[in-house]
Amino acid sequence: MIDRAAPDSLTPLEIASGVVVGTDPTTPPLPPFAGQSPRNALEQAILPALLRGPCIVAFSGGRDSSGMLALGTHVARREGLPLPVPLTITCPDSLAARETAWQELVVRHLRLTDWQRIDVTDELDVIGPHAQAALRAHGPLYPLNAYTYLPMFAYAAGGTLVTGLDGDGLLATWGAQPVADVLARRRRPVPRDALRLGLWTAPGSVRRAVVRHRLRTADTWLTPAADRESRRGEAAEIAGEPTRWDRRVAWWQARRYLSLTKHFDTVLAGAAGVAMSHPLLDGAFLASIAQLGARFGPGDRTAVMRMLMADLLPADLLSRSSKAAFDDLLFNRYTREFAQTWGGTGVDLGLVDPERLRAAWRRPRFPIDSALLLQATWLASH
Repeated sequence: MIDRAAPDSLTPLEIASGVVVGTDPTTPPLPPFAGQSPRNALEQAILPALLRGPCIVAFSGGRDSSGMLALGTHVARREGLPLPVPLTITCPDSLAARETAWQELVVRHLRLTDWQRIDVTDELDVIGPHAQAALRAHGPLYPLNAYTYLPMFAYAAGGTLVTGLDGDGLLATWGAQPVADVLARRRRPVPRDALRLGLWTAPGSVRRAVVRHRLRTADTWLTPAADRESRRGEAAEIAGEPTRWDRRVAWWQARRYLSLTKHFDTVLAGAAGVAMSHPLLDGAFLASIAQLGARFGPGDRTAVMRMLMADLLPADLLSRSSKAAFDDLLFNRYTREFAQTWGGTGVDLGLVDPERLRAAWRRPRFPIDSALLLQATWLASH
């Protein structure tokens, strides 16, 4: 039997599989809807960060971080407060991670003159210098790249670091979105929608079985028993997602992965004298967007971004579908060297097959789901 999940730490299976599922029972429920629009609720959510300056926005050029920067700039100008400062980690050696054109578009559109950048090469490897410092001080962290905030904290010392955490999770991963769009007449149905509707109206046991089958993979470093347990938990999570939007928002905000993310962000930031602000996770905002979407949701990611930010950001940015890739940044020299010399120790043999793990780590593309295990294994060997 797999260990019961603690609210503020990873279980051995979560580390081994890289998959975190379940609900955090300590998460408070959404507050009652207070009559605010989602936009007004977001403005109220970001205001404390502006008041507790310096207000630094972790700015990648993606839609979420751009939205937080634009919103903070708008509120600061309206309230006569110091403007938020965008802070960007750049990796000149990685074409896949380069977002310069989008970043410049946003900064120029917002008429910001103070834009701070941190150039890195291999420092943000998942077992590089920053990761090592965090792992030694706090043990295994979640998510695997939680340590990437460390170089930002020096800019936000005594103030607040604002992030766009987890816009994708809220707005881009609802399994019932395609069916909801058809039922709300936001798009015309296609033949595949009949299968989608059948799946999402099927009994829970059927949904779990179908999802578990889709999750099957022979290419795993887990032992058979651990693999079955991991897939069982992941299938239950996916199949248990509500098909009604307002219930889905309440379900999503209590996800264990979000709870762990906020916990470790707070721990790392607190050690540096920095407050963290995640406006998209604000309870009043979530209650408002849940109320707005009701049964079928407020539309897809682009529709919601336009609703929230159409007057603040360029239209091209609001509708962009491209995303940067950070494999070059996270799995660099330190990862390759450790993977090549790892002797097979430091893993739980009841959960992990060392030979299959060694083979996975020596592939040209590092398997991201094994990154937590890599960090734990490095920590055990040091």
